[in-house]
Amino acid sequence: MQRLNELIADNAGSLEQVQELLRDELRGQAIQRLSSASKSGSLVRFRGMVQDNGFSPQIYMTELNLIHSETGEKKSVSCHYSDKVALLNEPNSKWTVDEAANDFMFGKYGQKTPFCCVSVPGETSWAITAQSQGEDALIERFAAMHVQGSNAKDIHIQRKTVRPEETLVIIKVYGSEPRDLQLCSINDFVGILELPETSEEDAIEDSEIDPMSTAHMIQDEMEPFNSLPILHVVYYDSVSPLLHPLQHLEVDAKLVRGITIDYLFPFVMGDVLAAEYLLVHMVSKIRSRHDVVHTGNVPLNLHNIPTSVVSKAIINAIESLLPRVRSIPMTIEYLNKKRIAPGVFVSREAWKEIHTPPASVGGGPANSATERELAVHGLLSGELQVPDRTYVVIDEVGMDSGILKEQGVMNVRHLNDVITFAELPFAVGSGCDSPDHSSGKLVVDLSVLVLSQAKCMFDIQCVVPVQQAADYVVASVEESPHNTTVDNLNAMRAYLGAISRNEDYNISEEMNEALTSFFLTERKKTSQNGQPLYTQEAFMLRMEIARAWTLLSGEKTLSMEAWNKSGEMEAERLRRRESITAAKQSADGVVGR
Repeated sequence: MQRLNELIADNAGSLEQVQELLRDELRGQAIQRLSSASKSGSLVRFRGMVQDNGFSPQIYMTELNLIHSETGEKKSVSCHYSDKVALLNEPNSKWTVDEAANDFMFGKYGQKTPFCCVSVPGETSWAITAQSQGEDALIERFAAMHVQGSNAKDIHIQRKTVRPEETLVIIKVYGSEPRDLQLCSINDFVGILELPETSEEDAIEDSEIDPMSTAHMIQDEMEPFNSLPILHVVYYDSVSPLLHPLQHLEVDAKLVRGITIDYLFPFVMGDVLAAEYLLVHMVSKIRSRHDVVHTGNVPLNLHNIPTSVVSKAIINAIESLLPRVRSIPMTIEYLNKKRIAPGVFVSREAWKEIHTPPASVGGGPANSATERELAVHGLLSGELQVPDRTYVVIDEVGMDSGILKEQGVMNVRHLNDVITFAELPFAVGSGCDSPDHSSGKLVVDLSVLVLSQAKCMFDIQCVVPVQQAADYVVASVEESPHNTTVDNLNAMRAYLGAISRNEDYNISEEMNEALTSFFLTERKKTSQNGQPLYTQEAFMLRMEIARAWTLLSGEKTLSMEAWNKSGEMEAERLRRRESITAAKQSADGVVGR
């Protein structure tokens, strides 16, 4: 902090210059990660996702003149990179604000913009460990320290996260309001840590609150988050969602492709075709958008999954290979209680109820303070408010019977929007329950896998019926007989990350002519045979499979071998689907007779 103040003084208070100078000084140095051992005033690093960027900028005095009440000594202190003045917060401090020496009307003021950030959602355990590079400095979960308790204001914090393992941190960026801290973006923040001060006075139970008093009401939009750590950002760097913790490893693509298929094989019930489709899907990504067409968006449905034990084993296998995975269990309880899409949770009606004496609200019984504090400032988090390139697994296998309420219906619709349009809705305005709110769309790039017993409830083109091997036994990551050494696991992880990042792919002119000829021939053949016309969607799906297989083989140019492989995979997939359809029609005919 002392070095920071020196740089500010040397650069006439220009924070932009200070930030660049400090960035250069610290480049290449190891900066302590935020952890439970971090102390207030220390320089720390925090990698997080922007959960809410809708808070208003804060204005503060850049310098404050103090006077010692006993000695009369005067000091001018910097107010940058802190919400508190250290001298004023010392125990039994004799320092006070020198009212006469401060020009509160025309003095020097600065601006800082708060953001609510969360430790990157969906990060798998191996990715967190790899990212820490062996340091025992993984982010400790401040949520466990600050969100357990019955204080009504804790609800605000709880509703900013969706999983208990996620850590909330308030980020404050100094200077002009940043435009690049977009929702769901990942950033590396370096700054001065300010930990909350807790006291017994803060822990007020609902039973101790006078329902007629307004003392417990929220007076400022940041007040509900006073129990969270604050990071006063000196500088930050945006992090690509394609950044991989093991991208420094080099692997032999063809060799590791075989190892990866062998690894996935036992988890998908001993079905090679399902393992190949899963591998192709794990490296797919959206590469371009044109209106409603999203090139590379290939949702996958693996069905014939018999039990939740098998679906959980598949999810565990995926989590052991990919850095970010979010699983969505399609149970009635989950759908009715959770929120898939994020939304603003402050409505005029809710605030009107808060500020009305409880006994007079509708003539009903008094509400508790907790009930009246349910209106939450800012953006309410959603299960799929995750960074791009997060792998999403929707598990329909555990679906149970029951009544799907309004929230559940909305959640299913939002999942369908992500699958079909690669968009995640969110509410903006006065609140999702307010007539003034409007709905926006977050453009997302999420790979979606649906596991189901029968064909899933969503309209997915690439549906693979999984065929169980005769000797199949439910696999586990810990007991898998195939290539589970740490070196092999890391090779597979690095391999999948490298393929996902690879943009170096092309199609030769000769191959392009062959593809055009194939498409026209298939259209003509199906037309002559009285079959449904071979569609552009079917052709594009095969093109995506061929592209992925080319890259998975360590090649850059589409070959006839990769194109033929995609044809074999699609032919077998369609044969299985036709077989299931024929068997169902036969069974329906028997029942009809």
